[in-house]
Amino acid sequence: MIIAGSFGHGTWAGTRYVMSPAFLELPEAKARGAPECLVKTDVVRDTPQAIRLIVVRNIPSNVPTPTAYRKLLKRLAKLFRGGLDR
Repeated sequence: MIIAGSFGHGTWAGTRYVMSPAFLELPEAKARGAPECLVKTDVVRDTPQAIRLIVVRNIPSNVPTPTAYRKLLKRLAKLFRGGLDR
């Protein structure tokens, strides 16, 4: 699981959200796969407050892996080099 936010407060809010009953009850959280969430929070006295879900979706499992992307980029680079040389 990757949790990222702005200035530390967003990351902290995201971490608190994925441990909350609100997240754990989501169908996307219960399903196999990789849920992607966008949450919003207010920060009061350097602490995230009122963490709210904006959108949630499952990332499709057929998304190419970084290794597959690298292989594809290498093949495209070869193709373009060959095509530009002619």
